[in-house]
Amino acid sequence: MIRQRQAWLDEYEKGLVTLEGLREYAPLVAAAVEKRDQSAQREPTPRVPKARAPKAGKAKARAPKASKPKARASKARSPKAGKPSKRA
Repeated sequence: MIRQRQAWLDEYEKGLVTLEGLREYAPLVAAAVEKRDQSAQREPTPRVPKARAPKAGKAKARAPKASKPKARASKARSPKAGKPSKRA
């Protein structure tokens, strides 16, 4: 299937098939060709992200925050009430 579509595209690019003929036999390829041709005509300008200028006078040096050690409560495991222990 892909080879057939590629063959239709090749024939269109060689000028052997018109866009109308391509639409008849390979409508998805024709739509892609139209989209490609329209975008080539417009030649979009590349987008360049704008660099942000630093704010004057508002820069503050931040000291790293000291972290407090967290106390962990250890849970002692005890056998469940009412259930006999497997140890004998």
